[in-house]
Amino acid sequence: MKTLQIIAGMLAGVAGGIAMGILFAPNKGSKTQSQILEKGEEYAEALRERFDKIVTPDIKKMDIFPEELDGKASSAKKDYYGSKK
Repeated sequence: MKTLQIIAGMLAGVAGGIAMGILFAPNKGSKTQSQILEKGEEYAEALRERFDKIVTPDIKKMDIFPEELDGKASSAKKDYYGSKK
């Protein structure tokens, strides 16, 4: 319970700091908004790139897997029925 209160307090402090930073920013509001938007887009693009690096190889493997499985199943059938004759 205490840990949860500490985390909530820290998050509230961070949110307050962000709000104060925006309110007392040296630039006009529109310029500050555009800077925040640009940074958000940069972070989103970086996240997309990381996601693609992690997930795309796995998706490609999954596309190949059914073909490999089908080939192994066919081979197993031939071996099994070939030994019965």
